[in-house]
Amino acid sequence: MLSDAGMKYIDTSRGYEDCELVVAQALKDGYRRKVLLSAKWAPWAMKIDRNDDASASGVRRRIDEQMKRLQV
Repeated sequence: MLSDAGMKYIDTSRGYEDCELVVAQALKDGYRRKVLLSAKWAPWAMKIDRNDDASASGVRRRIDEQMKRLQV
């Protein structure tokens, strides 16, 4: 129970393996409304596929993917 234990800020990243999927499960049952959720991805540090780049459309694609993985 995240916010029941005092945790209010949660940071995720594709670089943390499947943490987005784990966090999505933990934030069910109303906990998503109780926390500040942050996600990041650095295309220059971690390419998810070979076409990744730092263009606006490339970053937007990954942000949309992260939101889907986080179920938000």
